[in-house]
Amino acid sequence: MKQTVKTAFLSFITVLILLFILFVDTTFYQVPSFIKMFRVERELVISIAALLILYHVNLFFRRRKLSLKKTLVALAISVMSLFVSILLLQVVLKKYLVLWDNNPFLAEFPMIWNIASLVCSILTLAIFFSVLLLVKKLIDYRPNRYSDFEFRFLCGMSIVSAVVFNVIENRYSFEPLTLFQREHLGILLLIAVLIVLITLVISFYKSWTNMLNKREKYIGFGISFFMIPIGLYLFFSNLLFPVFAFSATVKGFTLAMLVFINVYLIASFIGLLFRLPTASIYERMTSEINSISLISKMISDGVGPEEVFQTIVENACALTNSDACWLALEDEDSNFSRIMATVHLSESERNKLRRAEGCSVGDIIRNNREPVIVCNIGEDERMIPFQNLEFKWKSMIAAPLVQTDRVVGIIFSVKYSIYGFDETDLATLKAFAIQTNIALGPSSLNLDLAKLKIKNENEPGKLTIDNLSVFYPKD
Repeated sequence: MKQTVKTAFLSFITVLILLFILFVDTTFYQVPSFIKMFRVERELVISIAALLILYHVNLFFRRRKLSLKKTLVALAISVMSLFVSILLLQVVLKKYLVLWDNNPFLAEFPMIWNIASLVCSILTLAIFFSVLLLVKKLIDYRPNRYSDFEFRFLCGMSIVSAVVFNVIENRYSFEPLTLFQREHLGILLLIAVLIVLITLVISFYKSWTNMLNKREKYIGFGISFFMIPIGLYLFFSNLLFPVFAFSATVKGFTLAMLVFINVYLIASFIGLLFRLPTASIYERMTSEINSISLISKMISDGVGPEEVFQTIVENACALTNSDACWLALEDEDSNFSRIMATVHLSESERNKLRRAEGCSVGDIIRNNREPVIVCNIGEDERMIPFQNLEFKWKSMIAAPLVQTDRVVGIIFSVKYSIYGFDETDLATLKAFAIQTNIALGPSSLNLDLAKLKIKNENEPGKLTIDNLSVFYPKD
């Protein structure tokens, strides 16, 4: 209830501020002395209104849990909606938006011009705030230790650009783009270079494009190819002239965001281009084939099970670029797992995985006998018992070992980042699960029980070879 009242109150304040600006602009139209005096107050009021708009946009996205695909679609729709909405508004009101000498204070229909300029500015601010929040979500899908700093730096440079334009820009020049003023060219170029550099860092370092499958990469490539001309047109055309004439602060922020959007679109286009099926994928396939060949040779040579399992886990961890990987065999009687081989797994983590909560993922796989990919462990309802163990891992893939319609084991890979795995990684893990199944087959792996250390648990029908439980017929 409190949140609803707070939102309603802030919405009311936002509308009042915007109506106040519209009232002043219309009432004191063609009064240059007052307009000049009103400039500082006007910029301050629109800044407050922008903060309130940002609050509402942020609240809107916080209530929606967007997947990676939905985030990318929302980002594309945001840029296209800015282009379409402003273009449509100006096409519909074209004969009413007549300016004399290209001067917004000498319009033939001042009320209509002021309303159109205000609406365009509000739409532009709301959409650009949406773009920033959606880009933050993309960064969070593949975060690094500097992710928060990079995003804050981008936001900071956009604000600096707005402030600089408010100080140096001549609001009464009515030019859509008056960047190259000789006395301020250096500082403007510096801001532009910093925005370009931070955009490139955000775009290329651990890019979200790595998480898309082949079909999605082709679709993303096509969308980015289509969006680049739209972004460039918004930057170089007169379409945003009502926004530029509305406020110097809004003009500076808009230009900074247009620089960011265009560079980000071009960087995404290049990133998707290089991530389409090329030599890197074939290199991975070659490495996978070589690893499987090595494991098959070890099995045919009668190498011990522990060494085979360890080789499987090491190769699976390397090819999926995981932070940890382990192989667990299922105990049919107790539904608990025995960890047979690990990579980058500490003793404390092994102990946690032996608990019932650690085996909870096995329950999921036992039920459907299908591979599982968990993009965000912290938000996946299936992983609630596993969350209680407070691992640092954020994403997981797991492939079952199925024999005679029963899950006899599971191979796991985990990462510290959310959305750390894609379908290619899952396919790789499934291939190693098949090799593990072959290793568990009695005809493929020569288990000489006489040479292995057998622990007698006085349980008929069951032998324990070190940590490996082997079930055999009682007759």
